[in-house]
Amino acid sequence: MVRNAAEFIGFAKAVFNAELVARTTRENSEDVIHAEMKIAGRRIFLADSGQCGGAWISPSSADGTCRTTDGGKPIQMFVYVESADESYRKALAAGGSAVMEPFDDEGGRMCGISDPFENLWWLKSA
Repeated sequence: MVRNAAEFIGFAKAVFNAELVARTTRENSEDVIHAEMKIAGRRIFLADSGQCGGAWISPSSADGTCRTTDGGKPIQMFVYVESADESYRKALAAGGSAVMEPFDDEGGRMCGISDPFENLWWLKSA
């Protein structure tokens, strides 16, 4: 579940060359209730946040605050990429922000970014 799935898909396309495989929206709405993307040949599923108990609600609660339990980040992902440094640069250029600059990690390079939708991405390359 992500905030603003349509823009999230655009971000993933720009940064990771993601391929949109499927996208289903709610009737009479642009809310994404199911989407599938491939990143580096791996399939991921996503939807706009807010589906709760079968009823569709906005990503924010009725009082205007997003309810999360992880310090405000909706999701965190760990993704293997071809180049952590290149993906980091692309993420910043696409509106993301730095969480952890690229560094040498056991077995490769690693970094962390937050996308414009406040999701955390931990990126690692060999």
